[in-house]
Parts: sequence; structure tokens; C-alpha cells
Amino acid sequence: MMNRPRHLLMSALLLCGAGACAQEVTEEPEPAVSAALGEPCAAEVACTGSLLCVDGLCTERGDLPEAAPDEPDVWSYFDVASGGLGDSLEASGDVLTDAETGPGGDAQDVSVKDGLELDSGPDGDLETQGGDSGESATDIADDGESEEDVETETLLILLKDDSIEAGAGDTYFLLNDGEAWVADLSTPVDGQLKFAEVFLADVSAPKSCGRFRIAVWAPDENGVMPDMPTHVETEQHLLIGGGEGQTVPLTIAVELIAGSFRIGVILDGPCTEETYSPALMSDASGVVDASWLWIPVDGTPPWVPASVFGVDGRWGIRAILEGEKVVEP
Repeated sequence: MMNRPRHLLMSALLLCGAGACAQEVTEEPEPAVSAALGEPCAAEVACTGSLLCVDGLCTERGDLPEAAPDEPDVWSYFDVASGGLGDSLEASGDVLTDAETGPGGDAQDVSVKDGLELDSGPDGDLETQGGDSGESATDIADDGESEEDVETETLLILLKDDSIEAGAGDTYFLLNDGEAWVADLSTPVDGQLKFAEVFLADVSAPKSCGRFRIAVWAPDENGVMPDMPTHVETEQHLLIGGGEGQTVPLTIAVELIAGSFRIGVILDGPCTEETYSPALMSDASGVVDASWLWIPVDGTPPWVPASVFGVDGRWGIRAILEGEKVVEP
């Protein structure tokens, strides 16, 4: 062993003093706190794995609900050419009112009819705006077609599966930012989604307001519903609670083929720091196989049946599609 230089030893004694040199103390980080199945949970005590925190306890996601008897959705047709869209909807008992609000919280009167690229001509026939020929949508498009060919007319179709008007459920589920309420719907024809209608309630505060985006999930060629939306808006809608149906025009083009799809409302947060987000309403039907919570968590399926959280009904989410209907001879 080599002898240490005398001056280095003296320096060490002066620095350390009569006692032993103090060693640097490093604190080890505390392990993350998590709760197992059946244990209490909260915002600061998350559940492990794919468990969900329900009523303060860690709960399994549960099995998927049993499918209800196959019943056709309620499809309502509205002839754009026959008059104002609002008048047609009101006459059918399904009043659609625009409830998109501006930055100041005041309601903006956005005409639903303005969102359509359709208008009626002088004689009441349906015309497409911007067309060179100005032909009616019910006229024969090709001179070579015979009078026996099937004619169609472009209509708005209200796609719904809920019965909110008959009674609302008494259970609500408030979303975290980035989560969504999602409903199963279907369309009888191909077409483009133009509007969504949602029913929101005040739960946490009397004047709630949230920033939402509409998302759509269309099945693949094998009929499998994807985990991530196939269409999702980048622009937000400011929607308020209150129980009335609120109709918002989609800011993206969504083409659908006849069949099933899912439509949802993603929460991005409250409108301001002083407001609370509203909650989506459900009906009192007891049908639980068509309502979902989309909770994207890395490594776990995002689809959670709303019934896991006590929701015993169908979400108040509807869609309005622009499509064609065969004209009866």
C-alpha cells in the first residue's frame, strides 16, 4: 500500500474534525401508492392495472353486458325541401335547437339549415348549391335513364336509440378530461353525418359548461369496432347542462355506410376555471348494452360498459345523417 502524502492527511483531518466524516445522505423515492381489488381508492391512490375506481373502491371492469333483443332503431325522415328543418323536427316531436355557445358564454344562433349544402328551388324541388346544371335532386340525372328507374330524394335522417322524452335516468357519470360517453347507433342508408344531438344535465353546479368534441367509430371490413375513433373533431363545442337537446354541426366530414357505428362526446375540460362540466343524461329504459364509456388507458381496452358505474339506460346521444331515400312511385 502506498503512503498518503502528509499534507493530504492533515487536510482531511481539518475538514472532518475530530469525529468521522459525514456521509452524504440520499433519500430513496417512495414507491408509487396504488390500491388492489376491493381496496379504497381516490385521486391520489390509483387502482392497479386495469381496475377502475368506483364509489371509492377498486373494481374490475366486468364482463360485457348481454345483448338486448334485436330491435330496429328509430329512424325519422325529414324532407329538407318541404320547409324549415326546425318546423319539421318540431312537428315530429323531436325539436333540435342549436346550443353551441361562444367564448362569453352567450348562445350563438347558428342556423341548422345553413350547415346543409342543400336548398329548395322556386317550385319546391330540392337543388344542390353550386351545381352547374341546377337539376333537382329528384330529376333523372342522366338523359339515358328510363322513367322506370328508381328515383331518390336527399333527406335528413334522425338516428336515435334512446327515449329521453319518456323519462330520464337518475344516475350520472362525470368524465375525466380525454374520456367520452359513447352510444351504439345504426343507419339504414349510406350518407354523411351532419349533426350530433346530446342531452346534458347540471350535476356539480347549476350553470355547468364543458368543452366537447364529437367522435365517431366506424367498423372495419370485418365488422370489428376499433378502439380509437375513425373520425374525431379538432374544434371544440361549448355545451351547457340543462336537460334540453343540444344540436351541434360536425366540423369534419364523416361518411358512413348502412349499418352500425358508434358516436361519442369527448370531454376536453370545463369552459372556464370557474365552471364545472355537465353530465350526459340517459333514459330510464333499463337497456344497458348500447352505452359505453371510452376510457383510453395504455395497455387496456378503452371500452367500459356504462352499467359498471350504475348507469341503467341508453345515453342521450343522437346523430343526424344526410342520405337518400327511395321515392315511392
